[in-house]
Amino acid sequence: MVFTDEAEAVYPSDALFKLKPKEEIYPTGGMDFAIPNLNSYKDLYKISLLQQMGRSTDIWNALQIARENPEIWKNSLVSVEESLGLHHNQYIGR
Repeated sequence: MVFTDEAEAVYPSDALFKLKPKEEIYPTGGMDFAIPNLNSYKDLYKISLLQQMGRSTDIWNALQIARENPEIWKNSLVSVEESLGLHHNQYIGR
């Protein structure tokens, strides 16, 4: 999602994503996760390095890398809804 104007908007928490913790994106203990190809592996490594640097521009760049590679979304992103533990309860009326 690209925000091109300065208009404010309201988005549901399941439509917004943030980076997973760096330990989950690129585990240092071993390769116990499936990565489709070498470019995806490199992108996850870059994201991990940018997260370690921790500046806001680095985090922004990491999000851009993740945005441009849909193959790594499940390894690198988590919805805000999931990260906050929010669940929408749906009630059925009579």
